[in-house]
Amino acid sequence: MNKLRFHGSLTILLLCLSPLLPASATAVSLTECRYLSKFELNSVADNVGKSLRQILLSAQYTGNELTGYWIKHVSANSIFSIYGLKRGDLILGLNNIKLSDQNRWAQEITNLKQMTDFSLQIERQRQQITLKFILSGELQCD
Repeated sequence: MNKLRFHGSLTILLLCLSPLLPASATAVSLTECRYLSKFELNSVADNVGKSLRQILLSAQYTGNELTGYWIKHVSANSIFSIYGLKRGDLILGLNNIKLSDQNRWAQEITNLKQMTDFSLQIERQRQQITLKFILSGELQCD
């Protein structure tokens, strides 16, 4: 387990890889940990319309159930690009809440400004990735 304390409001990018499965395994999951200042998060939350112009999403359904959002485009140097989202990623959940649970997902989005950390579950090139964002305090990658 890695631990790091953050001091000040300097934006630090830290990559923590969780233990990977053996090379023979077909699925590999990893966790990428990043420090995100409250100012940056609040800027996105307070300017949702402007922020959403920096990313183009397309809904993915399995039957009638929303299962994810494909990222079709991410503007260079946008907060989404800076913090690790890429064209072709599939957003699957927030704080381990699947997109199919729209009420709980909407509540998590509403509560983001009060959180000290959050995670975004994505799939990238058939690999499950958790982007963990630390807003304050101690960083731990398990």
